[in-house]
Amino acid sequence: MRHVIKPHRELGAIDIAGIDLSRTCRDDMPALLTGLQHLYCDRDLRSRLFALLEEHLAPNVRHDLGRPGMNLWPILVMQGLNCDFDRLHDLVNEHNTLRQFLGHADIWDRKPYSY
Repeated sequence: MRHVIKPHRELGAIDIAGIDLSRTCRDDMPALLTGLQHLYCDRDLRSRLFALLEEHLAPNVRHDLGRPGMNLWPILVMQGLNCDFDRLHDLVNEHNTLRQFLGHADIWDRKPYSY
């Protein structure tokens, strides 16, 4: 029941390929997001990666039953951050560029992620 990526983007959401990332920042976040942007733009690589991710996440789950879970793209983005839950919680709720990668439209889209 999981979608790889949202079937439709929210009004005002920027396509991940079009997100402008800092090339001069020495923090690890822009480098990570640049890598994720490359994965997103390479359709073949993305489909192979999501097949592996889906197999790893729920190998014994019937996908035709139950409620839909979180889409695979946000799961990949959040796993890529490789941090503890408190930092992850802060980043996904407060980091605007990361929120664009998660599919949120702009600063007015304040859908919070909870623990």
